Amino acid sequence: MSLTLEEIRFQLNMFDVKRRRNYLLHKSDNYARPDWPHATPEIRQGWLDQRQTLRDLPTLVTPL
Repeated sequence: MSLTLEEIRFQLNMFDVKRRRNYLLHKSDNYARPDWPHATPEIRQGWLDQRQTLRDLPTLVTPL
């Protein structure tokens, strides 16, 4: 089965989205640790929410 040029572009763009997402998750790993010292519970929850959004990103976007 051969892919169309549009399908190849889509897959390459998704690869870039996932690569950037993985980098951002890696850079924020410390903030998700249960023993990380956050100033408030709201700040901690903000980090957890951001990381969940990053994990959901491939299902939320359609790259050009």
